[in-house]
Amino acid sequence: MPLFCELDEVMITLQHGVLHRQQTLASGGDYCDYFITGNKE
Repeated sequence: MPLFCELDEVMITLQHGVLHRQQTLASGGDYCDYFITGNKE
């Protein structure tokens, strides 16, 4: 599962996005919180 979480940032960056995430279940967090924004104005 940690591999999938690491790939999230790579895949979103390739699609011109920015992943905002504090923690994941795979890294021992209580929950997975995230949101995605575009990297261009």
